[in-house]
Amino acid sequence: DKEAIDDCIRRAAGSDYWDWHRGSRLFFWRFPTECGWQADARDGVEFWHLCEPPKGLHFQNIPPSCREAELQLRAKVFQLKFRWYLEEGTPDLVTPRFSVEKVADEQGKVLDIRCVWDAKRNGLNDTLWAPSFSLPTTRYAECRRFSSQVVAYSSRRLLEAG
Repeated sequence: DKEAIDDCIRRAAGSDYWDWHRGSRLFFWRFPTECGWQADARDGVEFWHLCEPPKGLHFQNIPPSCREAELQLRAKVFQLKFRWYLEEGTPDLVTPRFSVEKVADEQGKVLDIRCVWDAKRNGLNDTLWAPSFSLPTTRYAECRRFSSQVVAYSSRRLLEAG
């Protein structure tokens, strides 16, 4: 827990009223401990692999349409690194990315882009199924009631996927 708390505080210290400059993370200690809410908020929810995930480093990015879009795309990737969302190390699988132009001026100069990570292209989407991660609300105040709904939902999804 100490490492996770340090990470939350480090990110909060790098924020201001308008933006989380160093990224954000759930303050998991404010979640109820019943039904595993706190552990899920701290550690995240594991993906359910339907089969072994693919491995490979041979997937290339689709090049942007112009130099301005490439520079903006690199700035967005740098922002992910700066906010500690990307970990250091050698990946098992490269997820290719491409850009989609969001805003351009009258002369066609790209003013803003969206970076899209294409997990379908490398086959990762076909191997994953993830249960939903919902935040606790007053509607689900009773732990037992919520647990029975999760079990019923998960059972239904497994039967449909089977």
